[in-house]
Amino acid sequence: MKKIKTIVSLFDGISCGLQAIKEEGIDFENYFASEIHQPAIKISDSNHPEIIRVGDVRTIDCSKFGKVNLLLGGSPCQDFTFMGKKRGMSTKEGIQILDLDHYLKLKEEGFEFVGQSYLFWEYVNVFLQTKPDYFILENVVMPNQWKDLISEIMGVQPILINSSALVPQNRARYYWTNIPVTQPEDRSPKLSDYFPQAVTGVGFRGRGDKSLPVKNGKVGYQIIKDVRKDNIANAVLTRLGGLSKTGKWNGTGHYLTVDGMIKTFSSAEAEQLQGLPKGYTNVSGVSEGLRIHGIGNGWTVPVIRHLLSGIPDLKKTSARRNPTWEERQEFEREREGKKGDSHYHFPKGW
Repeated sequence: MKKIKTIVSLFDGISCGLQAIKEEGIDFENYFASEIHQPAIKISDSNHPEIIRVGDVRTIDCSKFGKVNLLLGGSPCQDFTFMGKKRGMSTKEGIQILDLDHYLKLKEEGFEFVGQSYLFWEYVNVFLQTKPDYFILENVVMPNQWKDLISEIMGVQPILINSSALVPQNRARYYWTNIPVTQPEDRSPKLSDYFPQAVTGVGFRGRGDKSLPVKNGKVGYQIIKDVRKDNIANAVLTRLGGLSKTGKWNGTGHYLTVDGMIKTFSSAEAEQLQGLPKGYTNVSGVSEGLRIHGIGNGWTVPVIRHLLSGIPDLKKTSARRNPTWEERQEFEREREGKKGDSHYHFPKGW
């Protein structure tokens, strides 16, 4: 039986990958995580205090890992997505980055890069240095230019999985992995299975309208209400939108109720749409908006569990229990009471 001793997670976010690993009952010893967003780190550490932090992905020392059995990562997507600017991986001068050596040379010479999608090359750098037994790389549906480049670099074609097969959320994502996997069984859950008062997802999107006046050289647009016909939610993003002070709706993180009202998903509801345990992001000092941000940047836990289940002859133990909300509160009180300590301590039962 194979054992996953050492796991490295890049762009770890709120550690949805580790949550999936625990729920799948995968036995491991070390989980190294690279993440720099402090609210996300706070959420992760509250749920998984055993995480070993390794800082910024751009300055990682891979020699401390030893043999890596599993490498995880979902590099930033904003410049790949069809909803974004589709700038891909390039410098601010417009130089496209098409291989790792070119990226490292530009980095050494002090070039500044557009957005954050260029950080894919940091994943590649760690991948080549550590030579993991298994890897998972996640990203959004993107133009073929970048999908084909990533596929060539990683040596595999991605599998396109929509989270809607396992949770009531429309979230199509590419997963590059050397784990033998197929599509998950399509359970086609509906919003009403999770939230009895919910009917279907609702979004408000801006669309160009040539009949409107041109402003600053741009075609005018109007906000269009879009009610889904499949009774699931739109993708959970880092911002859900809401009702403005002028009484206008914006964003795509809403749903239609059985009473015909429109409501915005709460962070607790967004957790469920990503397959996270109840209260996973309910951490002292993390606002509702930052909870949503972490959830929207995260992975759908059941999808990652499905991918991990494809690892052949894997040694498993019983699924690890997440600390309860009460236990996390106790942990916070203990930590606040011992601010002088230079080490973590765990509440009983962890």
